[in-house]
Amino acid sequence: MCNKDLYDPVSRFIIYTKIYHVLRGIRLLCIPSFRYLFLNARRSDVCFDFGANVGDASLVLWLRGCRKIYSFEPHPIAFSKLSYLFKNISSVQPINCAISAEDGHIKLYLNSALSDNPNDDEMINLSQSSSILKDKVNVSCDNYVDIASSSIESIVNAYGSPNIIKCDIEGGEYLVYKSLARISQASNLRHIFLECHSRTNPQWNSLHSSMLEYFNKYAVLKKINLDWH
Repeated sequence: MCNKDLYDPVSRFIIYTKIYHVLRGIRLLCIPSFRYLFLNARRSDVCFDFGANVGDASLVLWLRGCRKIYSFEPHPIAFSKLSYLFKNISSVQPINCAISAEDGHIKLYLNSALSDNPNDDEMINLSQSSSILKDKVNVSCDNYVDIASSSIESIVNAYGSPNIIKCDIEGGEYLVYKSLARISQASNLRHIFLECHSRTNPQWNSLHSSMLEYFNKYAVLKKINLDWH
């Protein structure tokens, strides 16, 4: 007997979407950072994807079968695509906010290469470099959007302590590293994959040094991987 659900357009769409996600996720595993993330995740994990953009890291964690992935993305257009891509994936929950030192509303500075009237494709292509720090080298101080922000402490209070954190927040790591150090001490957290942006933004070298010094004093160093990119 044929399964009638297979002939339902919505069911077919969901099946085809998941096949697309699997194929896209497999391609991402060719990139060392994503492959390392995949190999260190477990099916029972709860994961925080800070700076999810359109969800590549979230997709790799979903492909691994992680129990729950909270995907935090502040850029409004990137978040719309993130939400669309995962709308039929219940284990991935997109959340539209920036990661910062405090809860509230802040400015997200956009890429300085944006044209005067950018379309959605251009906005998405240049969204990864957006930052809540206006002195980042490739953003415009005059072109920004107002967005919600949450502290790591508030996020943990709302969603629980994670097993894995991927953090790529375009310089914002220098605002929240003390919170990352504190959460590294949680017994259930195994890995923090952190991208650091001082190499391309030398004005942050002193902040980077302060972060490393703080990690050496207060963080569980074996849990923190500073080579995410």
